[in-house]
Amino acid sequence: MSTYENLNKLIIARLSEHGAMKLIFLNAQEVRVECDRLMSSTGREAFRIIDGQLQKLRKAGKLEFNSKDGWKIKSPSAGSTQ
Repeated sequence: MSTYENLNKLIIARLSEHGAMKLIFLNAQEVRVECDRLMSSTGREAFRIIDGQLQKLRKAGKLEFNSKDGWKIKSPSAGSTQ
């Protein structure tokens, strides 16, 4: 299991449960607890840890971002040319 795999699962679970949200609201509850744990082992700030993983998930095609709604799970048909 990678260092950030649990955080990625928590991010996706939170977005699945609550829908689109901005980073400030995403960085709460279980996600924040996991970030605090990672902060102590990596020395990176929590918001940088979350942002890095959000970008990684976006590049992997799992999430998308827009300035109105914030982060959300990418719909299966998004980006499809059919």
